[in-house]
Amino acid sequence: MSKEGQSTQVIIPDELSKKLKKFRIARLAKDNGGKVKAIVVKITYHEEGEKSSMEEDDDLDDVDTSGEVDLEELVEALPTSSPRYIVLVFWKQYDDGRETERLALVNWVPPNSNPTQLTLHAMASKQFEKAVMANTVIEVREGAEGLNMELLLEKTK
Repeated sequence: MSKEGQSTQVIIPDELSKKLKKFRIARLAKDNGGKVKAIVVKITYHEEGEKSSMEEDDDLDDVDTSGEVDLEELVEALPTSSPRYIVLVFWKQYDDGRETERLALVNWVPPNSNPTQLTLHAMASKQFEKAVMANTVIEVREGAEGLNMELLLEKTK
């Protein structure tokens, strides 16, 4: 059974919900050269009157997100005119030497996005945030220049 938001027109299918839960507990190799684990999610828009649904975006040019991926390559493969949710796991080292895995949700909103897509994306954001249960939510509106490891490290606590 799909999870439907009462106030939104977007469904998070059970398959995606289960994948997000597994993703949250998956471990990332510590010495991986600064790579991240990522799930990129898009909203599939349906005809008026039907609920739209979220699904994993498999259409990223030459980027396999099934394992660890270079953040820069991932950012370059993201669409420049369509919003996405990006769930990331990465390592952060603190000033006192402690290291910890961080889970962040990036709300990818490129400046050239379609207004209809933006509206639906914004309406579904809180619903998706609850499903992900990320430590940090970061909004990126500048396109590829706006998302990098420095931003992730700066925004995570």
